[in-house]
Amino acid sequence: MKPEVFGQEPDFFSDRKTVILFDPPESVYVRSVVDELRMQPGEEIRTIRTAAVSECIQPEFLEGYIGQKVLFMLFPFSENSSTAPAVHHFINRCEALKLPLILMDDPTLYVPQHYADAVIRLYQKAISFDYAALGRRNRHVQSILLQGASYRLHSSLGTDLKFARDRENEILMENCQFSEHEHLFQLPGGEVFFAPQPYTAQGEIIYAVAGGLRSVSIQDGMAFFSSGEYKGIPVPLAEFGIGTNADLANLRFMPSYEKLWGTCHLGFGHNRNMQGIFERPYHFDIVLESFTLSIDGKRVDFYDS
Repeated sequence: MKPEVFGQEPDFFSDRKTVILFDPPESVYVRSVVDELRMQPGEEIRTIRTAAVSECIQPEFLEGYIGQKVLFMLFPFSENSSTAPAVHHFINRCEALKLPLILMDDPTLYVPQHYADAVIRLYQKAISFDYAALGRRNRHVQSILLQGASYRLHSSLGTDLKFARDRENEILMENCQFSEHEHLFQLPGGEVFFAPQPYTAQGEIIYAVAGGLRSVSIQDGMAFFSSGEYKGIPVPLAEFGIGTNADLANLRFMPSYEKLWGTCHLGFGHNRNMQGIFERPYHFDIVLESFTLSIDGKRVDFYDS
């Protein structure tokens, strides 16, 4: 059985006897998820607060769950400089040990309370959709990306970026289905992605922010930001991805915005979990709309079928 807040398919909670919630924020939506989980027969609900996350990355904690019927759920919470690296490491450890982990949004965190019900409905639609159709769309996008190894990305705002792919590395899919090849995913989810070949990217990324546009220079695979936390620090271009969730609303303030069908995203920082070489205590994304992609000099179309 599973909470009704997750819709009918897929059954993430089938045969899972333990669910661990990391510091779930106090919101109506999260409480509804936790309450319904507690009603499931045989479920053990354990909550671990932010301050204890660093203890959970110790080998004896996670390795104790290997082979058990366990599902970890990580809800969003206000990260600060002391907790973010530990959370990032926890996610990487779960993935390395093949422990199932769902990264959950809380749609009520990002809007005034009087909009919460409307946003929850949109969020539920983005979770309760046809996951078989998502898998088919992912395979379609993957087949196009596999047509070559040299890429050029343009966007209507002025992005012009070249990068390459190592043909020996996989192009990965987030199908939101636990399997031998997928142990971690985000909800709402849906994307096809890969790590660009290191040090090959050249160009400029231009993207929209509140109040205008911002540009990022990419030189030899390193991003140079003109403002913000990473100003003056070379940050590796770590990921290129295509969003494939056609039921996700265009809500730019949501962390799952990068999963929206019709967008692409560029990730920065850590990418060892996607066959990359960069070990960093952070990963973040820039999402682009109205983009075009050429592979080996030929423009491709993801949306013709």
